[in-house]
Amino acid sequence: MVATTILILIYFFAYENSVQFAGGVGFGWAALSIFFYPLTGACFNFFFYLGTAVISGIWTDWWVYLVGNVVAAIVAMAIYYLYVLISGNKMNRKMA
Repeated sequence: MVATTILILIYFFAYENSVQFAGGVGFGWAALSIFFYPLTGACFNFFFYLGTAVISGIWTDWWVYLVGNVVAAIVAMAIYYLYVLISGNKMNRKMA
């Protein structure tokens, strides 16, 4: 959940600042993958886990990957909006 929250925050800040959006997100994804994969073996995307579970037939704790991503998105959104409120920056673009 921590890695997913950080990744979503990278998307928010990169999109808001429009500074090398693709490069920043790509680097963030790679850095988080390299750091968190050895620690957890988990993935950022529920559907990556789902594909592995279908092939292997192991369905233990599948809900953690689904709920974790939703909770991570809510936490990242709250952190971002708190940052915007505290810093006084106005969002230049609408967040979808």
